[in-house]
This record gives sequence, structure tokens and C-alpha cells, in this order.
Amino acid sequence: MPAEPASSIVHALKYEGWAAVADDMAERMSRLSWPPDVVEERTALVPIPLASARKRQRGYNQSALIASGLGARWRIPVWEDAVVRCRETVSQTRLTPEERLDNVAGSFRTSDRQLEGLRGAHVVIVDDVVTTAATLNTCAKALYESGARIISYVTFGRAHASGDRLVAGSFRTGDRQLEGLRGAHVVIVDDVVTTAATLNTCAKVLYESGARIISYVTFGRAHASGDRL
Repeated sequence: MPAEPASSIVHALKYEGWAAVADDMAERMSRLSWPPDVVEERTALVPIPLASARKRQRGYNQSALIASGLGARWRIPVWEDAVVRCRETVSQTRLTPEERLDNVAGSFRTSDRQLEGLRGAHVVIVDDVVTTAATLNTCAKALYESGARIISYVTFGRAHASGDRLVAGSFRTGDRQLEGLRGAHVVIVDDVVTTAATLNTCAKVLYESGARIISYVTFGRAHASGDRL
């Protein structure tokens, strides 16, 4: 979902105790189209782990609740204990993209319980929103280093980062494809992703012109300034 409606739903889930909305979010996310080979080979869902202090305060891990709803609908297991936090981090909400990367660097490790299952697996990381993808990328790094072969991401929405003005307003849709965009599932293609600012800005324009689902595919991941994952 685009930032504006998604952010209100996520805020209610994370800060207002609306745990029940997680299943509705999972229902919407479960309708996303995936390539047939991904559907056949995805092994498990891995929710982003929540810091212990925040989980005690909130009473639940919102990403795990979403993953539970997705797992039931996709009929694949949820490995909630596959990745754990090895240190506390400050809230990412008001941090710049570079500060986010520093904040989460080295903050995840895989647990011994799922090491055997991870080897050669295709796992899908689940989170509520993506901003710069710093958290997702750091979690993916830990999974990859423990043997996961393919790592996909699925999130409910996209949130704006502090200082996220790099490419704002730099895209518009062409008149020739307006009719074709309405209700379509389009895949944005780029060579590499760094903070996803370009991809997210392009996606916003497509969504506002009627695209229903927007996916990204890139060849690689490039390091951002200050990126010391």
C-alpha cells in the first residue's frame, strides 16, 4: 500500500493496541501475485524480530502477527525464532537513511534452532512497513550468512524516511499508458537498489495513476553512504 493509508493502519497496530488488524493486513498481503517458482519453493516466513523491551511494552510483535496470518493463508510455516536481536537499537522513526543503516548494523543473528532448515532455503522476511530497507537488508544478511539461498521481502506498506527528499517529484506517468495502468500489477526494473528512494518514488507515481500492485526487481544491492552493514 502507499504510505498515507498504510501508515494510519500500521500506527494503530503498533501504538494503539489494535492487534486484530494484523490479520486483515495479512489478508490483503496474501493476495499479492508471486512468480510460480517462488510460490512452489518458498520454505518459510521469517518475521522481523522486535526488541525485547518494545515487545514487553506492546505485548506482541506486529510483524509476527502479520506473518502468522500470511502463513495460514499461504500454508507455509512461520519461523519466528529464526532471527533474534543481539543488541537493542533506538527507534528508526526520526533517523535519516544513513543513520538507520548505522543503527541496525550488526543487530541481528540467526538462532541455532533453525540453522539446519535455513541451509539452501528460500525464506520470506515479513515486516509491517519498509522505509529505507535497512532493517530488512540487515536481517537478510544474517540469514544469507547462515545458509539461506534466496531471500524475499514482503511488507504491508512503505513509510517515508526523515530526510527522504532525494527524488521527490522527479517522475510522472506518461499519457500513453494511463489506460493500461488502471488495476494493473506492474514490476519496476532497475539495475541496483540502495535506499529504494528511486523505486519508491516511481511506485508512488504508478499507484496514483491507478496501478493496483507494484513489485520491484533489481540485479543487486549497492551500498549507501555510511553503509557499514
